[in-house]
Amino acid sequence: MRAKFPYNQPLPAALSAITQSAIPFRMDQIARFFFQQYPQGAVSLTTTTAKTKTAWDTLIAASDATKIVYSPVFSNPKITPSTPLEIGANTNATFAGLPELYDEGVIKVTGSFRSKDAPSMLSMQQLTQYSLQNTVGGSGLGLWMVNKDGYIFGDNDASTDFLPFMVYNFRTSARGSDGLNAPDICDFSFDMLPTWDANLVCVIPTAPFDPIANYAS
Repeated sequence: MRAKFPYNQPLPAALSAITQSAIPFRMDQIARFFFQQYPQGAVSLTTTTAKTKTAWDTLIAASDATKIVYSPVFSNPKITPSTPLEIGANTNATFAGLPELYDEGVIKVTGSFRSKDAPSMLSMQQLTQYSLQNTVGGSGLGLWMVNKDGYIFGDNDASTDFLPFMVYNFRTSARGSDGLNAPDICDFSFDMLPTWDANLVCVIPTAPFDPIANYAS
């Protein structure tokens, strides 16, 4: 879990050790999402079962709240880094004009669906209702991210859990076109909390399972 900025309590007595990276890590180009209602009563996938097509197929075929649906393959993905939530920079409001830092800002994720027909895009609009902020400040929509090589990214808040990331305000745009010989474009976007990557983990599927190639685009 990302450390919270402390207030109304003393600082720790000593600095904690900084963990050094065990492997080079990158998400690369995200190309597909797998969606599920969030949260679940029980963990649907582990870092072991998520490597197999059988586990995903079972959840895709489900007819209850455990059901998983997958997006078409998309392009132009971008996950923006967080920006500081601060006040008073270079003004008389703070000592020496130093900003007061309070936290990190919300993450915006964007991308584009290219040349998808109307039924495909219309079906994705169902996801918006689950992603709106509820009465306790949460969202009812989670997703896993899959990159172009078929690697799957999720949240690992326990030793073997493989959970989706909670997302807010998922939306798809109305169709746009640049005209002659240009593909139709439908953009998408959603928001995530700045803590979304605190337990980020990558699962590499066991061959021949490929979560890009094995499902229709």
